[in-house]
Amino acid sequence: MLQFRNNVSVKHNYQHVLIHLVLTLSFKLVLTCLVVVISSNEFQLTPSLFES
Repeated sequence: MLQFRNNVSVKHNYQHVLIHLVLTLSFKLVLTCLVVVISSNEFQLTPSLFES
């Protein structure tokens, strides 16, 4: 019985860590996308500034 409980808790912890990892990764991905979009927008804006 105790062994079974330990396995369940380990599984639960693993799931928790996995969810945390996925959330962290998706957050980093969103941040990276934002940075790329912002920098590409700046690159698009710079030539027009130079032209005028």
